[in-house]
Amino acid sequence: MAEFARTLPQRLDQEWEQTIRMLQSEAFLDLCEDYPRPQKRFVSAIGAEDYVSSRIIFRAKDGRELGPKDYLQEFERFVRENPEHIEVLEILLGRPKDFDTKQLKALRDTLSTSPDDLVDKFSEKNLRRAYSKELADIISMIRHAATGGELLTAERRVDKALMKVKSDRAFTEDQEKWLALIRRHLIENLLLEKEDFDLLPIFTGEGASWGKLNSVFEGDLETIIHEINQAIAA
Repeated sequence: MAEFARTLPQRLDQEWEQTIRMLQSEAFLDLCEDYPRPQKRFVSAIGAEDYVSSRIIFRAKDGRELGPKDYLQEFERFVRENPEHIEVLEILLGRPKDFDTKQLKALRDTLSTSPDDLVDKFSEKNLRRAYSKELADIISMIRHAATGGELLTAERRVDKALMKVKSDRAFTEDQEKWLALIRRHLIENLLLEKEDFDLLPIFTGEGASWGKLNSVFEGDLETIIHEINQAIAA
C-alpha cells in the first residue's frame, strides 16, 4: 500500500485509465478499509503494581512537614495556652455572652496570623482540611480544641441556637418568616448585629429594616438577636 501511494503520481501519468479503474474498484475500496493490520501486543509486568496516593501536609517555618494530627495538636496547644493572653479567646471560652461580630472577626484575624512557627496558619480552611470537616464552623473548632466539644456545621450550630430561643417563646407566622431569613444569614456569618438589617442585601432586598422588623417582633428584636448570638457562641 505504501509503495502504491508513493508511485501513484507516476501511475496516473503513465497508466491513467488502468489506475483510475483500480482506484474505483470495489476490491480496492474494501482493501482501504480492511487492510491487514499488525497484531496488538501487550506487555505485562508480573508482580509490578502502580500506586497513586496523596496526603495533606502543613509546613512549619523550619521546613518540617506536619500531618493533620500534628497540626491539630499544635492548634490545641495554641488554644489551651492562650486564653489568658489573647482576649478574643478568653471572651469566647469564658464570656460567650459578650462574643459579637467584632470578636468573631478578631478571632479569625488572630488565627490567620498565629502562631509564628507555622507557615500554614490556623485559618478556617486549613483547620477544616486537618479535621476532614469541610463544613465545621470556627466556634466549634475552637471549643473542640479547648475542651473536646463536638464539631458542628454552621447550619447545625445555628439551628440549635434558634431551637433554644424558640423554646422560650411563641412566634407568629410573620415572625417565623423573618426568622427563616435571619437563619440564612447566620449560617453564612454565624452572628448578627442590629446594623445588619439596614445594610445587608439579604435583608434590604426583602424590604427589611431594623425599624420594620423590630415592629414585627413587638419591640423585642434586640433581645432576641442577643439571645441567638449568645446561644451560637456558647
